[in-house]
Amino acid sequence: MKLDKRACRHAANVLLHVSLNAGVLYTERVKYLVTAAVKLLGGHRVLAVYFYECERLKANDRMPKWVVFQGKDDFATLERDAAGNVKWRDAMLTNLTGYYSGSFLPACVFYKKTGCHTIARYIHVEANPTLVLRHLDDYQQDIRDRQAKIRRYKRDAVVRDKMRRVPQTPANLKRWADKHIMPHYLFYDYNNGRAKTQAYCTYCEKFSVIKRPKSNDVLRCPKCGQKAIAKAQGRRAAYHEDRETCQVVQQVSPYELVVRIYKLYWSYAKGKDTAGKSAYEVMRIFVRSDDGKDATMEPYYYDSVYDSVTRWRRGYHPGALFQKKPARYIFRGLKRPCKVRLWNTVLCANSMRGQLSRCRSVTI
Repeated sequence: MKLDKRACRHAANVLLHVSLNAGVLYTERVKYLVTAAVKLLGGHRVLAVYFYECERLKANDRMPKWVVFQGKDDFATLERDAAGNVKWRDAMLTNLTGYYSGSFLPACVFYKKTGCHTIARYIHVEANPTLVLRHLDDYQQDIRDRQAKIRRYKRDAVVRDKMRRVPQTPANLKRWADKHIMPHYLFYDYNNGRAKTQAYCTYCEKFSVIKRPKSNDVLRCPKCGQKAIAKAQGRRAAYHEDRETCQVVQQVSPYELVVRIYKLYWSYAKGKDTAGKSAYEVMRIFVRSDDGKDATMEPYYYDSVYDSVTRWRRGYHPGALFQKKPARYIFRGLKRPCKVRLWNTVLCANSMRGQLSRCRSVTI
Protein backbone atom coordinates (compact mmCIF):
# COMPACT_ATOMS: atom_id res chain seq x y z
CA MET A 1 0.00 0.00 0.00
CA LYS A 2 1.44 3.35 -1.04
CA LEU A 3 0.49 6.39 0.99
CA ASP A 4 -1.60 9.11 -0.64
CA LYS A 5 0.55 12.09 0.31
CA ARG A 6 -1.98 14.62 -0.94
CA ALA A 7 -4.59 13.28 1.44
CA CYS A 8 -1.97 13.02 4.20
CA ARG A 9 -1.03 16.67 3.79
CA HIS A 10 -4.65 17.73 4.42
CA ALA A 11 -4.74 15.57 7.57
CA ALA A 12 -1.53 17.10 8.98
CA ASN A 13 -2.98 20.48 10.01
CA VAL A 14 -4.23 19.53 13.46
CA LEU A 15 -3.88 22.17 16.18
CA LEU A 16 -3.15 21.14 19.77
CA HIS A 17 -5.43 23.00 22.16
CA VAL A 18 -3.35 23.12 25.31
CA SER A 19 -3.16 25.88 27.89
CA LEU A 20 0.00 27.96 27.78
CA ASN A 21 0.14 27.68 31.56
CA ALA A 22 0.22 23.88 31.52
CA GLY A 23 3.06 22.62 33.69
CA VAL A 24 4.08 19.92 31.21
CA LEU A 25 5.31 22.60 28.81
CA TYR A 26 7.84 23.83 31.35
CA THR A 27 9.18 20.46 32.46
CA GLU A 28 12.85 20.13 31.54
CA ARG A 29 12.61 16.45 30.63
CA VAL A 30 9.64 16.85 28.26
CA LYS A 31 10.47 18.23 24.81
CA TYR A 32 7.53 16.94 22.76
CA LEU A 33 3.84 16.25 23.29
CA VAL A 34 2.41 13.38 21.25
CA THR A 35 -1.07 12.62 20.01
CA ALA A 36 -2.29 9.94 17.62
CA ALA A 37 -5.34 9.07 15.55
CA VAL A 38 -6.31 6.57 12.87
CA LYS A 39 -7.64 8.25 9.72
CA LEU A 40 -9.09 7.02 6.44
CA LEU A 41 -6.72 8.43 3.80
CA GLY A 42 -6.82 7.35 0.17
CA GLY A 43 -9.18 4.50 0.98
CA HIS A 44 -6.87 2.97 3.63
CA ARG A 45 -6.62 3.16 7.40
CA VAL A 46 -3.51 5.17 8.24
CA LEU A 47 -2.07 5.90 11.68
CA ALA A 48 -1.18 9.58 12.12
CA VAL A 49 1.17 10.42 15.01
CA TYR A 50 1.60 14.13 15.79
CA PHE A 51 4.68 15.50 17.56
CA TYR A 52 4.35 19.01 19.02
CA GLU A 53 7.48 20.78 20.21
CA CYS A 54 7.06 22.38 23.64
CA GLU A 55 9.18 25.42 22.76
CA ARG A 56 6.88 26.22 19.85
CA LEU A 57 3.78 25.64 21.95
CA LYS A 58 5.04 28.17 24.51
CA ALA A 59 5.38 30.63 21.61
CA ASN A 60 1.72 29.90 20.74
CA ASP A 61 2.65 27.88 17.64
CA ARG A 62 0.17 24.99 17.95
CA MET A 63 1.03 23.20 14.69
CA PRO A 64 2.94 19.88 14.90
CA LYS A 65 6.63 19.76 14.06
CA TRP A 66 6.37 16.19 12.69
CA VAL A 67 3.42 14.14 11.54
CA VAL A 68 4.25 10.46 11.02
CA PHE A 69 1.83 8.72 8.66
CA GLN A 70 2.13 5.01 9.28
CA GLY A 71 0.57 2.47 6.92
CA LYS A 72 0.77 -1.30 6.97
CA ASP A 73 3.50 -1.45 4.29
CA ASP A 74 4.88 2.07 4.14
CA PHE A 75 5.35 5.26 6.15
CA ALA A 76 6.31 8.88 5.61
CA THR A 77 6.84 11.94 7.78
CA LEU A 78 5.75 15.49 7.07
CA GLU A 79 8.14 17.95 8.74
CA ARG A 80 7.28 21.58 9.40
CA ASP A 81 9.90 24.14 10.42
CA ALA A 82 9.44 27.24 12.54
CA ALA A 83 8.74 29.39 9.46
CA GLY A 84 5.89 27.13 8.39
CA ASN A 85 7.67 25.43 5.47
CA VAL A 86 6.90 21.73 5.09
CA LYS A 87 8.73 18.84 3.42
CA TRP A 88 8.38 15.07 3.21
CA ARG A 89 10.93 12.78 4.82
CA ASP A 90 11.44 9.03 4.53
CA ALA A 91 13.49 8.70 7.73
CA MET A 92 12.46 6.34 10.48
CA LEU A 93 11.15 7.65 13.77
CA THR A 94 14.48 7.68 15.64
CA ASN A 95 16.28 9.31 12.70
CA LEU A 96 14.09 12.41 12.52
CA THR A 97 16.60 14.33 14.62
CA GLY A 98 20.29 14.67 13.81
CA TYR A 99 22.66 11.72 14.20
CA TYR A 100 24.63 13.34 17.03
CA SER A 101 21.50 14.56 18.82
CA GLY A 102 20.55 11.05 19.90
CA SER A 103 17.07 9.62 20.13
CA PHE A 104 14.34 12.09 21.07
CA LEU A 105 11.83 9.40 22.07
CA PRO A 106 12.65 9.53 25.83
CA ALA A 107 11.70 13.23 25.76
CA CYS A 108 8.22 12.51 24.36
CA VAL A 109 5.06 12.39 26.48
CA PHE A 110 1.55 11.53 25.35
CA TYR A 111 -0.87 14.40 25.77
CA LYS A 112 -3.66 11.89 26.39
CA LYS A 113 -3.62 8.17 27.13
CA THR A 114 -5.83 7.53 24.13
CA GLY A 115 -2.89 8.32 21.84
CA CYS A 116 -0.84 5.50 23.35
CA HIS A 117 -3.72 3.01 23.03
CA THR A 118 -4.36 4.08 19.42
CA ILE A 119 -0.77 3.31 18.40
CA ALA A 120 -0.73 0.04 20.34
CA ARG A 121 -3.91 -1.23 18.68
CA TYR A 122 -2.68 -0.30 15.21
CA ILE A 123 0.68 -2.12 15.44
CA HIS A 124 -0.60 -4.84 17.83
CA VAL A 125 1.68 -4.27 20.82
CA GLU A 126 1.24 -3.64 24.54
CA ALA A 127 -0.09 -0.18 25.43
CA ASN A 128 2.93 0.91 27.46
CA PRO A 129 3.46 4.71 27.21
CA THR A 130 7.22 4.38 27.75
CA LEU A 131 7.74 1.69 25.09
CA VAL A 132 5.04 2.12 22.47
CA LEU A 133 7.04 4.64 20.40
CA ARG A 134 10.02 2.28 20.38
CA HIS A 135 7.70 -0.47 19.19
CA LEU A 136 6.56 1.85 16.42
CA ASP A 137 10.20 2.40 15.43
CA ASP A 138 10.74 -1.39 15.34
CA TYR A 139 7.60 -1.68 13.20
CA GLN A 140 9.11 0.78 10.74
CA GLN A 141 12.41 -1.12 10.75
CA ASP A 142 10.58 -4.31 9.76
CA ILE A 143 8.99 -2.45 6.84
CA ARG A 144 12.40 -1.15 5.72
CA ASP A 145 13.84 -4.67 5.93
CA ARG A 146 11.04 -6.07 3.78
CA GLN A 147 11.47 -3.29 1.22
CA ALA A 148 15.22 -3.87 1.08
CA LYS A 149 14.65 -7.61 0.65
CA ILE A 150 12.33 -7.02 -2.30
CA ARG A 151 14.95 -4.76 -3.92
CA ARG A 152 17.65 -7.38 -3.35
CA TYR A 153 15.48 -10.11 -4.86
CA LYS A 154 14.96 -8.06 -8.04
CA ARG A 155 18.63 -7.14 -8.29
CA ASP A 156 19.96 -10.65 -7.60
CA ALA A 157 17.61 -12.37 -10.03
CA VAL A 158 20.23 -11.71 -12.73
CA VAL A 159 22.92 -13.34 -10.59
CA ARG A 160 20.67 -16.33 -9.89
CA ASP A 161 20.07 -16.88 -13.61
CA LYS A 162 23.81 -16.64 -14.28
CA MET A 163 24.62 -19.24 -11.62
CA ARG A 164 22.08 -21.65 -13.07
CA ARG A 165 24.27 -21.98 -16.15
CA VAL A 166 27.20 -23.29 -14.10
CA PRO A 167 27.65 -27.10 -14.42
CA GLN A 168 27.41 -29.41 -11.44
CA THR A 169 30.39 -29.91 -9.15
CA PRO A 170 32.48 -32.85 -10.43
CA ALA A 171 31.53 -36.02 -8.62
CA ASN A 172 35.17 -37.08 -8.23
CA LEU A 173 36.42 -33.76 -6.84
CA LYS A 174 37.17 -35.10 -3.36
CA ARG A 175 38.88 -38.19 -4.76
CA TRP A 176 40.98 -36.06 -7.09
CA ALA A 177 41.92 -33.69 -4.26
CA ASP A 178 42.68 -36.67 -2.04
CA LYS A 179 45.15 -38.00 -4.59
CA HIS A 180 46.85 -34.80 -5.79
CA ILE A 181 46.47 -32.15 -3.07
CA MET A 182 45.78 -33.28 0.46
CA PRO A 183 48.53 -34.79 2.66
CA HIS A 184 48.15 -38.40 3.85
CA TYR A 185 49.33 -40.23 6.93
CA LEU A 186 50.55 -43.61 8.05
CA PHE A 187 49.21 -44.07 11.55
CA TYR A 188 51.17 -46.68 13.48
CA ASP A 189 51.51 -47.91 17.05
CA TYR A 190 54.93 -47.25 18.51
CA ASN A 191 56.69 -50.49 19.46
CA ASN A 192 60.07 -49.95 21.08
CA GLY A 193 62.66 -52.42 19.90
CA ARG A 194 60.68 -53.90 17.03
CA ALA A 195 61.97 -53.50 13.49
CA LYS A 196 58.53 -53.69 11.86
CA THR A 197 55.15 -52.35 12.85
CA GLN A 198 51.67 -52.25 11.37
CA ALA A 199 50.44 -48.93 9.92
CA TYR A 200 47.18 -47.65 8.51
CA CYS A 201 47.25 -45.57 5.30
CA THR A 202 44.66 -42.80 5.12
CA TYR A 203 44.74 -42.80 1.30
CA CYS A 204 44.07 -46.45 0.44
CA GLU A 205 42.53 -47.13 3.89
CA LYS A 206 44.44 -50.39 4.25
CA PHE A 207 46.88 -51.82 6.79
CA SER A 208 50.46 -52.59 5.88
CA VAL A 209 53.80 -53.29 7.56
CA ILE A 210 56.55 -50.64 7.60
CA LYS A 211 60.12 -50.82 8.90
CA ARG A 212 61.43 -48.67 11.74
CA PRO A 213 59.18 -45.62 11.20
CA LYS A 214 59.87 -42.29 12.83
CA SER A 215 57.19 -39.70 13.50
CA ASN A 216 56.83 -37.07 10.72
CA ASP A 217 58.98 -39.04 8.25
CA VAL A 218 57.71 -39.03 4.67
CA LEU A 219 57.29 -42.64 3.53
CA ARG A 220 55.50 -44.53 0.79
CA CYS A 221 52.63 -46.82 1.57
CA PRO A 222 53.61 -50.43 0.71
CA LYS A 223 50.07 -51.09 -0.53
CA CYS A 224 49.27 -48.11 -2.81
CA GLY A 225 52.64 -46.38 -3.18
CA GLN A 226 51.22 -42.99 -2.10
CA LYS A 227 53.51 -40.63 -0.19
CA ALA A 228 52.38 -40.30 3.42
CA ILE A 229 53.59 -38.80 6.68
CA ALA A 230 54.29 -41.27 9.47
CA LYS A 231 52.40 -40.46 12.68
CA ALA A 232 52.60 -42.38 15.92
CA GLN A 233 49.19 -42.94 17.49
CA GLY A 234 50.45 -41.75 20.86
CA ARG A 235 51.59 -38.42 19.46
CA ARG A 236 48.40 -37.55 17.60
CA ALA A 237 46.47 -34.42 18.58
CA ALA A 238 42.91 -34.69 19.83
CA TYR A 239 41.79 -32.96 16.62
CA HIS A 240 43.76 -32.17 13.49
CA GLU A 241 42.63 -30.50 10.28
CA ASP A 242 44.37 -30.05 6.92
CA ARG A 243 43.20 -27.12 4.81
CA GLU A 244 43.92 -26.52 1.17
CA THR A 245 42.53 -24.61 -1.80
CA CYS A 246 41.85 -25.93 -5.29
CA GLN A 247 40.35 -24.59 -8.50
CA VAL A 248 38.04 -26.24 -10.99
CA VAL A 249 37.84 -24.76 -14.50
CA GLN A 250 34.63 -25.46 -16.42
CA GLN A 251 33.32 -24.23 -19.75
CA VAL A 252 30.05 -22.32 -19.57
CA SER A 253 29.79 -21.31 -23.23
CA PRO A 254 32.08 -21.31 -26.30
CA TYR A 255 33.38 -17.91 -25.22
CA GLU A 256 33.24 -18.14 -21.42
CA LEU A 257 34.85 -20.16 -18.64
CA VAL A 258 34.20 -20.23 -14.93
CA VAL A 259 36.95 -20.72 -12.37
CA ARG A 260 35.46 -22.28 -9.23
CA ILE A 261 37.50 -21.99 -6.04
CA TYR A 262 36.99 -24.63 -3.36
CA LYS A 263 38.18 -24.83 0.22
CA LEU A 264 39.11 -28.37 1.25
CA TYR A 265 38.98 -29.55 4.87
CA TRP A 266 40.28 -33.00 5.86
CA SER A 267 39.78 -33.50 9.62
CA TYR A 268 41.15 -36.25 11.88
CA ALA A 269 39.93 -36.99 15.37
CA LYS A 270 41.96 -39.02 17.84
CA GLY A 271 40.80 -42.61 17.91
CA LYS A 272 39.59 -42.52 14.29
CA ASP A 273 41.96 -43.22 11.42
CA THR A 274 39.64 -42.16 8.60
CA ALA A 275 39.33 -38.48 7.67
CA GLY A 276 36.20 -36.39 7.54
CA LYS A 277 36.30 -34.81 4.10
CA SER A 278 34.54 -31.54 3.22
CA ALA A 279 34.75 -29.32 0.16
CA TYR A 280 33.09 -25.88 0.09
CA GLU A 281 32.85 -23.62 -2.92
CA VAL A 282 33.71 -20.08 -1.89
CA MET A 283 34.15 -18.20 -5.15
CA ARG A 284 33.36 -18.21 -8.87
CA ILE A 285 35.21 -16.15 -11.44
CA PHE A 286 33.63 -15.87 -14.89
CA VAL A 287 36.18 -15.15 -17.63
CA ARG A 288 34.87 -14.16 -21.05
CA SER A 289 36.50 -13.19 -24.32
CA ASP A 290 34.48 -12.48 -27.45
CA ASP A 291 37.35 -11.57 -29.77
CA GLY A 292 39.95 -14.00 -28.46
CA LYS A 293 42.29 -11.18 -27.41
CA ASP A 294 40.90 -9.25 -24.46
CA ALA A 295 39.30 -11.11 -21.55
CA THR A 296 36.99 -9.74 -18.88
CA MET A 297 36.64 -11.20 -15.40
CA GLU A 298 33.53 -11.13 -13.27
CA PRO A 299 34.04 -12.45 -9.71
CA TYR A 300 31.37 -13.68 -7.29
CA TYR A 301 31.78 -14.93 -3.73
CA TYR A 302 29.53 -17.11 -1.58
CA ASP A 303 27.93 -15.52 1.49
CA SER A 304 26.12 -18.03 3.69
CA VAL A 305 24.23 -15.34 5.65
CA TYR A 306 23.13 -13.27 2.65
CA ASP A 307 19.32 -13.19 2.52
CA SER A 308 18.28 -13.11 -1.12
CA VAL A 309 17.24 -15.37 -4.01
CA THR A 310 20.87 -16.54 -4.19
CA ARG A 311 23.81 -16.62 -1.79
CA TRP A 312 26.25 -15.54 -4.49
CA ARG A 313 27.32 -11.90 -4.35
CA ARG A 314 29.20 -9.88 -6.93
CA GLY A 315 32.82 -8.97 -6.15
CA TYR A 316 35.55 -10.37 -3.92
CA HIS A 317 35.02 -11.51 -0.37
CA PRO A 318 35.70 -8.67 2.11
CA GLY A 319 39.15 -9.09 3.65
CA ALA A 320 40.36 -11.69 1.13
CA LEU A 321 43.73 -11.34 -0.57
CA PHE A 322 43.91 -11.78 -4.34
CA GLN A 323 46.67 -11.38 -6.84
CA LYS A 324 46.76 -11.46 -10.64
CA LYS A 325 48.98 -14.08 -12.24
CA PRO A 326 49.47 -15.42 -15.77
CA ALA A 327 46.69 -17.71 -16.91
CA ARG A 328 48.99 -20.63 -17.62
CA TYR A 329 48.93 -21.58 -13.93
CA ILE A 330 45.28 -22.58 -14.28
CA PHE A 331 44.26 -22.96 -17.93
CA ARG A 332 46.23 -25.93 -19.17
CA GLY A 333 45.20 -28.86 -21.30
CA LEU A 334 41.49 -28.26 -21.88
CA LYS A 335 40.00 -31.48 -23.25
CA ARG A 336 37.49 -29.69 -25.47
CA PRO A 337 38.47 -26.96 -27.95
CA CYS A 338 37.90 -23.51 -26.49
CA LYS A 339 37.97 -20.17 -28.28
CA VAL A 340 38.75 -18.23 -25.13
CA ARG A 341 42.25 -16.81 -24.78
CA LEU A 342 42.95 -15.81 -21.17
CA TRP A 343 45.82 -13.60 -20.09
CA ASN A 344 45.08 -13.02 -16.40
CA THR A 345 43.53 -15.00 -13.62
CA VAL A 346 43.18 -14.88 -9.85
CA LEU A 347 44.88 -16.91 -7.17
CA CYS A 348 42.90 -17.45 -3.99
CA ALA A 349 44.43 -16.58 -0.65
CA ASN A 350 44.19 -18.94 2.29
CA SER A 351 42.75 -16.45 4.75
CA MET A 352 42.98 -18.96 7.61
CA ARG A 353 46.79 -18.90 7.40
CA GLY A 354 47.10 -15.30 6.30
CA GLN A 355 49.31 -16.26 3.35
CA LEU A 356 48.84 -16.64 -0.37
CA SER A 357 48.34 -20.35 -0.88
CA ARG A 358 49.21 -22.34 -3.96
CA CYS A 359 46.06 -23.13 -5.93
CA ARG A 360 46.09 -26.33 -7.94
CA SER A 361 43.85 -26.84 -10.96
CA VAL A 362 41.97 -29.62 -12.69
CA THR A 363 40.44 -29.58 -16.16
CA ILE A 364 36.84 -30.76 -16.49
